[in-house]
Amino acid sequence: TTTSSTSFVDTAITADITPSSASNKVMVFVTIAGITAPSSLSAVIFGLFRDASEIAGCNNFLFDQTAPANAEFSISKLDSPSSISSVTYLVKFKNREVNAIDVNTYTGDDSTITLMEIAG
Repeated sequence: TTTSSTSFVDTAITADITPSSASNKVMVFVTIAGITAPSSLSAVIFGLFRDASEIAGCNNFLFDQTAPANAEFSISKLDSPSSISSVTYLVKFKNREVNAIDVNTYTGDDSTITLMEIAG
């Protein structure tokens, strides 16, 4: 995915889970590969969303990078969705400046999202 938007855009990094109890938690592990922000003013801002709510994030990843880099970013979050309905976790990203940034663009790089239900 490539964007120059300063508003969040979806990635293909998404997964669903249906907790078996509303008191259970969900451990979310995300690894995003093939990230480039080729301008020194660019920076990737990541958001981890549960349905429409942002539950974790990172600002200014690769800020002040003066040359393209094939970076990797990881985030984990122990979430309490308080639900027994299907819950969708999704990674979104945006740029802090209007320059092109890329996520998961190199052949052979794998971005992953793993969900693990934990008894509450």
